[in-house]
Amino acid sequence: MKIVLILFLLGITFPGLSYSQTILDETFNENNYVKQRQGLDPESSNELYAIWYRLVQDTSYTYKKTFLDSNYTQILTKSFYKKDLQVGPFYGYLSGILTFQGFYKQGRLDGETLTYHNGTIVQRAHYTNGIKTGLWEEFDLEGKPIRKITYNMRGLVVTEEKILSD
Repeated sequence: MKIVLILFLLGITFPGLSYSQTILDETFNENNYVKQRQGLDPESSNELYAIWYRLVQDTSYTYKKTFLDSNYTQILTKSFYKKDLQVGPFYGYLSGILTFQGFYKQGRLDGETLTYHNGTIVQRAHYTNGIKTGLWEEFDLEGKPIRKITYNMRGLVVTEEKILSD
């Protein structure tokens, strides 16, 4: 019993997920939100439509879907907010196809972002607190690497390599 208690206090739970990961999974799971309102998005200058949802367990979290049309069929984005700051996963779409995904922390991109073209990754990038960091990779439409750029923690280019195709 003492071992289980110690593991729990250290954040180690079974099967394989920590307590904090479980909270994250619940917070950013669309199914845990209830519809709050829908209509024109007042934050958009392009007459986009939006549906807002509230997290059942913590109403400071909002989930928002934006659409290009008033019928709410042409999705443009899915994003999460905590007290008006963008947090958690973000998804961007073009003609209903996923074109971008990333993660926001306190209103800034943080972690890996992926850009797609027809389902193929064309860019893999990294941000730290909204700043370009680490290895950025670009790929052609077949998924073959064409360029690598490394950024330092201040967002400055350290190395850049263009990859020639065979």
